[in-house]
Amino acid sequence: MKRVLLLLAGAAVLFGQFDTGAVVGNVYDGSRSPVVAATVMIEDVRKGIKLNSKSSDAGTFEFLSIPIGRYKATVTQAGFRPQSSAEFEVPIGAKQRVDFKLELDTVQTSVQVVAEVALLQTDSSDRGQTIAAAQIRELPLAGRAYSELIYLSAGIVRTPSSGIGSTQREASFSVNGLRSTANNFLLDGLDNNYFGTSNQGFSNQVVQPPPDAVAEFRVITNNTSAEFGRAGGAIVNASLRSGSNQFHGAAWEFFRNTQLNAVGFFKPTTGRPIQN
Repeated sequence: MKRVLLLLAGAAVLFGQFDTGAVVGNVYDGSRSPVVAATVMIEDVRKGIKLNSKSSDAGTFEFLSIPIGRYKATVTQAGFRPQSSAEFEVPIGAKQRVDFKLELDTVQTSVQVVAEVALLQTDSSDRGQTIAAAQIRELPLAGRAYSELIYLSAGIVRTPSSGIGSTQREASFSVNGLRSTANNFLLDGLDNNYFGTSNQGFSNQVVQPPPDAVAEFRVITNNTSAEFGRAGGAIVNASLRSGSNQFHGAAWEFFRNTQLNAVGFFKPTTGRPIQN
């Protein structure tokens, strides 16, 4: 019984990594030799959460399964000047690399060096695109479906309807020529796929969160990591928004009225748009 419980606990930890990111890096000195046992701290600048780690014998460090957000990193070690990084974003399902090159400390001076943050993700083989919160908020959406922003990624086309008079299913798309049923939807690390034959919601997702509730999502179209599995098509990995140290909210109104319709190419005799 103990062995079974241990396996279940391990599976739960692995499954929870889908809606998070990671920070990895190296700590070197001026001669490019690794700095061992340096204290590395990352801080969520919006929530004030701090995490600490130590560099290994090879000078490497890693923070796995951390919530998405905006962070900054600081490295301290006896005999070296403390060094801080610029603020950087940790996207969903991605690894952000931050390397540090420490300088020897002196009694006379104290200088803060800003470490460079890698802009290109080189620690993962997958191909995809992250749709950030600013894009979700500011790009126009007809129908208030965040999944419409999936088509910003390359190699994705809308799946045609099944017949005359049929309704286009929400989040129904083909990637790299595969069927829409080959896609995999994740929401906060949980399976969000709808496979029912009688689809009352006309959607490929069990839960269709409004754009205001989505922090960001990532569309992976090729070379997915083994942790995902199940799907030969795209992986749509979405994360819901969480709280911070500041109060924030949003208000919107969904308004569509035929009074706002354009007249059209063939002008009606009344000179006004045709009303329903």
